Parts: sequence; C-alpha cells; structure tokens
Amino acid sequence: MKCESMAFPLLASGNNGFDLKIALEIALNSIESYDAQNLECVSIVLFGNHITEIVRNAGFEVTILPRNLEEDIEEKKKSELHKKMLKDAKDMGQEFLKNQLKMGVEFFKDPKHMEKAIVIGTAIVKNIMSEDKNKKL
Repeated sequence: MKCESMAFPLLASGNNGFDLKIALEIALNSIESYDAQNLECVSIVLFGNHITEIVRNAGFEVTILPRNLEEDIEEKKKSELHKKMLKDAKDMGQEFLKNQLKMGVEFFKDPKHMEKAIVIGTAIVKNIMSEDKNKKL
C-alpha cells in the first residue's frame, strides 16, 4: 500500500479490560514485525489517559487530544461511582448476613425452638434415607 504512516489501535485495552502491558507488547511486536519500506510514522491509538502512563514508561511520546481529557474525567467519575456502589452493596450484604446470623443464634437459644429444629431435622434425614432405600429397591 506504500503507506508512510498508520494508526495502530491498542485493541481491547479500554473498556474491555485487557491487560494494558500485554496489549502494548502485542502492538509493538506487530508494528516491529511489519515489513514496510515506506513507513515512517506509526501512531498507537489509546483509549483513556490511564493507559498513557504505561505507554510513556515504555519510552514513547504521547499526545493527548483535549477532547479525550474531558471524556476521561467523566469515565473516571463513572468508574469511581460504580466501584462505590459495588462496595456499598457488598457492605450491605455482609451486614444483612451478620444480622441474620445473630437472629438465628438468638432463635435457637430458646429450648422450644431448638427442640423443634431437632424434630424437623430428624424427619428430613429419615425422609431422605427412606427415599434412598426406595431408589435401591
């Protein structure tokens, strides 16, 4: 194609969550192995400012379009909100389970409840055992 320049996207390294260092390594290997006689400039297209640090640390110059800065700020806000919502849901779930466990312990402190649980448990075991016997016959 006699291209003098090309843009090479760092695929799957944005929202898809592919490991950024591996994506960069794949991109660099692909660019280096490309046999182009006229190629003078290769641009790696990145998604988001969080990737730029990795690319800079690999020794490459990074140019950020101003529009991407605004999008990344929004992306970061959404990501932080999502993480907070997940943490809050996890905390609520753990608190709910802890309260249910406390209620269960209190419930079985009453001898009447303990006796009922033993009777029901015994009936369940007998029922399972009789089903097993019937299956073998």
